Amino acid sequence: MLMQTIKSRLCSDFVVEIDESEGQSAAITSFSYPDGDSVTLYFQDLDGMIAVSDEGATVSFLKNQQVELTPERREQIKVMCLQHGVSFQESRLVKQFPPEDASSACLSFCEAVTRVSSIHYHSSSQFRSPLPIAVSKLLHVKVEPVREVTRKWTDPQFDRKGSFPVDFHVNGIGEPRNIFYVTSAGKGLMVSAVVHFLRSHLIDVPTMTIVESDIPLGNRAIDRLQLASTEIRFGLEKHEDDVVKFALGK
Repeated sequence: MLMQTIKSRLCSDFVVEIDESEGQSAAITSFSYPDGDSVTLYFQDLDGMIAVSDEGATVSFLKNQQVELTPERREQIKVMCLQHGVSFQESRLVKQFPPEDASSACLSFCEAVTRVSSIHYHSSSQFRSPLPIAVSKLLHVKVEPVREVTRKWTDPQFDRKGSFPVDFHVNGIGEPRNIFYVTSAGKGLMVSAVVHFLRSHLIDVPTMTIVESDIPLGNRAIDRLQLASTEIRFGLEKHEDDVVKFALGK
C-alpha cells in the first residue's frame, strides 16, 4: 500500500524498479552515484507522514572512495542536506514528507544524495559550467528588450512550494516558451521531471533544452530529454541564433 501510494505520485522516468522484498519498501531511481550505481530510496510509513532514507548508502560510498568524514566535512554535509530539507543522522540521509508531496520530496532527496556523494569534488577550484551564465546573458541582450524573461519561474497555481522551476520562462507578446540548460546527468533528469509535472497540469508550451556539449549523457538520458523538449541543442556557441529565434517565437 505504501509503495502504491508513492509510485502513483512519482514520474515514470524517475522510478526504475520497485522492491518490496524482505519487508522493505524501496525504489531504485534513475539518479546515480558518481560510480554509476543507482540511488535507491527506502521508505517508512510514519502514520500520516512518509520517511525516505538512503540507509547509509551515501556515507558508505564516500568511505569506499577514501573520503575522510572529519567533523568539518560532516558539518558541510549537514549544510548541503538542509538546503534540500534533508537531515543527516549519523550515517543516514533522511527526509520526512506528507504523501501528496512525494514527487518533489523524492526529487529533492535525490539531489541531496548526488551533491553529498560528490563532496570530494567540491572545492574553491571546482570547475563550474559557464553555460547558465552564457544563456542568461544572451537572453538579456537579445530577448528581454522584446519579451519578458523570468528566471527560475514556477507556476503559482500548481507549484506553490516552487519545487519544479523552469530555468528561463519567456512570456509577453506571443506564446509562452520555456528554456532549460543541462550541465549534468542529474539536471537532465530534473528537466524531464519539471516538464512532466507541467504537462500533468495541462501546461505544455514549446520547450528548448540546451545541453552542455561535453557532459557524458547516455542514450537513455538523451532520449528522455528529447521527449521533454520541442527543440534540443548541444552547446551554445554555434546555436545562439537558434536560441534567440526560439525565445522570440520566430
